Amino acid sequence: MRPPDGNDAAQQGCAGEVHKALVRRFVEEAVNRGNLDVVADVCAPTGFGYQTTGDGPESIRELLALYRSAVPDACWTVEQQVAEGDTVVTRFTARGTQQGALLGLPPTRRPMVVPGVLISRCRDGKIAVEWAQADLLGLLQQLGVMPHLELDKAVAAAQVLRAGSLLAAEPAPRLSYQAPYARGGTSTPPIPVAPTHAGTKGVTPMYARLVAFALQAGKESVATDLARDLVPAIRQQPGCEAVTCFGDSDSGQYYLYVLWSSEEEANAAARVMAPGLERHLAGNTVAPPQRNLYPVLESA
Repeated sequence: MRPPDGNDAAQQGCAGEVHKALVRRFVEEAVNRGNLDVVADVCAPTGFGYQTTGDGPESIRELLALYRSAVPDACWTVEQQVAEGDTVVTRFTARGTQQGALLGLPPTRRPMVVPGVLISRCRDGKIAVEWAQADLLGLLQQLGVMPHLELDKAVAAAQVLRAGSLLAAEPAPRLSYQAPYARGGTSTPPIPVAPTHAGTKGVTPMYARLVAFALQAGKESVATDLARDLVPAIRQQPGCEAVTCFGDSDSGQYYLYVLWSSEEEANAAARVMAPGLERHLAGNTVAPPQRNLYPVLESA
């Protein structure tokens, strides 16, 4: 076999640019502008997805029509493309507002920013096969149907704080334990669960308020200002057990976490603090903040 020379590399580079332009045309015209007629021009008569099918461009048109009816302001930004041979990898960011049914969810009217990757295989000047992968977990979190994973940390912290308050209230609380079980002939040590007061039937649930917000690039100081202004004020509210603000400046994702003695006190404080929260976040987030209230310790 003849080793590739400079002419071969130049030809492959030229073909790679053609393939990248083909994928960009699909994104910019079909997805962003809603020109579904272009689908037949850029997609092969058979094939789309992870394997070739007999549906061809018509199935792609239907899929895009459904997507754009749910997200009429859909806009995909091509962030990066890499081509090798007949394959193009495209990293993109999808933006838009959910105005119609999407993934079986009713309209939420919420904006969303979802990163994704397309891997396209091109043949004879058309996209023959394509794989797509997007951050569906992040999408569901932005639409408010799934809590952020940071909630696990918040709930764990709340349980520790609640246990600490019980220990302070009573010097010798009685701990409930899960029964030990045998595995491979050995016994697992007891695992402590919810602490309960001796002589009582259980404990009153506490509530964790988690406000999640994603700041725009260059707006990191907003989180610092919010923590400086609101955290001391929240701490003075009746029923506040603990409050903190934490996040990641690289991703721009931040959380305001407050532990409350009761649901009523949590809701009353939310009404009082809402104007200050809105004042700090208005115009500085990529999407509306997500506010959720969770019980953190059920009665025993």
